[in-house]
Amino acid sequence: VAPKTEDGVRVVASYSGKAVKFFYHGSPSKAAAFYGAIFAWLKSERLEMAGDSWEEYLSDKATPLDDWNTNIYFPVK
Repeated sequence: VAPKTEDGVRVVASYSGKAVKFFYHGSPSKAAAFYGAIFAWLKSERLEMAGDSWEEYLSDKATPLDDWNTNIYFPVK
């Protein structure tokens, strides 16, 4: 793990390569079933994960959680 800078930020290498992107609408705490569907789809498409997934939150903190929009990325081989 890279050391933190004075302002608490860590600088690390990010993923580069192929990834699939999924859009999720709803509370992040209720996304487990959606993730299950993603894993089933990856398996059906014979795609192998190439690292950890990540989330991009598109909504601001003022938005009610049930109305959040999130992009979810899965790096694949």
